[in-house]
Parts: sequence; C-alpha cells; structure tokens
Amino acid sequence: MNPDNLINPFIVHWDISSSGYGDDTISKVCDELIKSKIFVLNLRDLSNPVSTAAIGILDKLAKTNIKIRLTVKHDALERSMMRILQERRISLFTETDSIEKLQSPAAAVAGNVSFSLNKRNFHEIPAVVSCCSKNRIAELEFPIQRAEDGEIFYPAPDNIDRLDNELKAISFEKLKITVHDPFLWKVFNNKGPHEGMGCNGANTMVYVSPDLEVTPCPLLPVNMGHLQAETLKKIFSSAKRRQIRKELLAPPYECRECAIVDNCKGGCRGRTYILQETFDKKDPACRLQSF
Repeated sequence: MNPDNLINPFIVHWDISSSGYGDDTISKVCDELIKSKIFVLNLRDLSNPVSTAAIGILDKLAKTNIKIRLTVKHDALERSMMRILQERRISLFTETDSIEKLQSPAAAVAGNVSFSLNKRNFHEIPAVVSCCSKNRIAELEFPIQRAEDGEIFYPAPDNIDRLDNELKAISFEKLKITVHDPFLWKVFNNKGPHEGMGCNGANTMVYVSPDLEVTPCPLLPVNMGHLQAETLKKIFSSAKRRQIRKELLAPPYECRECAIVDNCKGGCRGRTYILQETFDKKDPACRLQSF
C-alpha cells in the first residue's frame, strides 16, 4: 500500500475525559465523526458513575449510521444506568481486569465483556474465556493497551504456549473474541492464515485521547493533530499521517532478514515504539532471536 494513496480511517477509538466535555465540544467532535463517515466508534468511559458526556455523545449520534461500541467501568454500571444504555442502539461492554468481578452476578447482564490484560492477570485468560462462554456472554474483548497506563504489558513466549494448551480444554465456539495483540491473536485464530496487513494505526483506525489529541492508535503516542484546532478531514489528509503510515508499512530494520517478516509484519508497532522509542526494533514480545 502506497502511503500517499490512503483511504480515510473508518474506525475511531475515543476515550472520554474524566472531567467531561462541554456541549459545544461534544457537538463539534460528533459532527467531525459524521462528516468523516466513520463506520465504528469505540467509545470508552471509565468514569464512575457513567459520565453525562458519554450520554451526550450517544444522543448526538443516535440517528446516524455509526456503529457504537461503548465500554464502561464494571463498577459503574448500576441497574438504572444499564437500562438507560441498553435502550440505545449500541454494543455495551463492561471493563474489568478481575476474574472475581467478572464472576459476580451483575457481570452477565450487559452482554459483553472487556478484560484488560496485565502481567498479574494474564494467567486468568482461560478462566475468563470459560466464564464468558458458560454465562452466554456475546463478546469478549481484550482491549488495546493505553500508552498512558504506565505498564506496557506483553506476554512472554512460554506464557503464550501455556495459554494455547490450556485453551484446548475449553469449549467456546459460540463466544466472539476480539484480540488486538498480534501474538495473542494467533492463539485464538490458529486455524486460519496468520498473514495480514500488519498495524492498522493511522490506516483504518485512529485514536482520540481524552484531551482530543489524535494519534494512530491508543498505544502509539505520535501526535497527528488536535480536534480543538483541526478537522478530522485535515488530519486524515495530513503529511503527518502519511509519514506515520510510511513508517508502519516498512518492516523494522531489526527484522529485515527474518524469514517470516511478511507474515508477522513486525508485531505490535505501537508497543515497540513506546518501549524502544524507534520503529527499527522488533516487537519485544517476539520469540525469535535478533538477526
């Protein structure tokens, strides 16, 4: 793909600010999403209770064709708020990083689960998958990490192998699982081809941070513009976006002689960039030795 001939992104991840937004800001950003013909909005609100900004955004986009996936904090979803959200034409997710909270009676009501992974709970994945499957959860997502989280987690190769073996003993054919980590993705999609288009940051998707900065993805903190100063259309057509796509399309220099680089595409480029501060290094999660 030529970085000079990019399509407009059609997936937006937007994390709502804990301090909320004014009505004018909500209207402005939502108008930008509509004008840019966004297909999917992954809206994340970890306020407790669910913020008025989230409700305002849903109201503004209610009559559009944008598919909205709203993720809220598990503890914030009281029954009254759950009814309000379930009346809307959205996919609702509750986010947690605790198997204990997931197994609580209220967890199965929302229909979808977002389970944030870290080094302390990675071993709980089989239990999470089993719990969701047994409770007829419609979809389980392991969300993209956020650059500001502080801890950038990636699974070690032996943990991936152990997980692969443990999942073979679990039946979860009816559970839809969304995985963003390329190495974890292969565990859940080991029956199909692993070739792909590589990182979709600044290509099919972009991320809008709580302060409205636009970056390629939640884990790649490279500023492409700001929605308080620029339109999405201008950001999508900018030289900054073309340059970042050029960087992401090129395999890491450290992977140049790897026999499977066309298959792997360099792993998670955002994780590599934030940990190594360069696009030339391989993904730290890669099990192969450097060449």
